[in-house]
Amino acid sequence: MKSVYKIFFLVSVLLTIAAIAVTVIVWQKSDGSFLSVDFRGGSVLEVAFPSQAPAIADVQAVLKDISEINNATFTPSETSNIIIRSRKLWRKRRNCFLNLMSVCFANSCPFSTT
Repeated sequence: MKSVYKIFFLVSVLLTIAAIAVTVIVWQKSDGSFLSVDFRGGSVLEVAFPSQAPAIADVQAVLKDISEINNATFTPSETSNIIIRSRKLWRKRRNCFLNLMSVCFANSCPFSTT
């Protein structure tokens, strides 16, 4: 091998090792939370409200007893929607969640789920 190829090969190996090290360090400091639902698995539920969405704290207080929602992230979307990302919500838990939302926050309805 020519010495130029050896240098480029060495630089590529060093950059690859550095990238892996940075990824591991960031992963450990963030507890893996920088990955979205696409990579971790789980459910995304967008709940639409007819007028204005309630405060995130109010929604969290209502849903505190559902274990799958405990570690969920709540993101306001537009003016009357809330996006909830959580662990996998099985059909029974999802229906329980939707019933609880409709009882506590009148006229809320699921906009889209995955």
